[in-house]
Amino acid sequence: MQSDRRQTTTHEAVRAWLLEQGVVEGADFVVRRCEGADHNEASWRARLRDPLTFLFGGERDQAYDFKVSNEE
Repeated sequence: MQSDRRQTTTHEAVRAWLLEQGVVEGADFVVRRCEGADHNEASWRARLRDPLTFLFGGERDQAYDFKVSNEE
């Protein structure tokens, strides 16, 4: 099973490419790192509400927040 920690290099490469294209971080896209989360369907399901809220709007539940880091 793969950890989201292993996705950091890919996330950073995609983030850099998006920024080069003129896309605005925080308005057009968000990169979230979930420390210690697995990279599988169960983990995605546990945090699905966040991307859906970003894409379709709505209020975020403070209890749902997870640790987010934009730094290495």
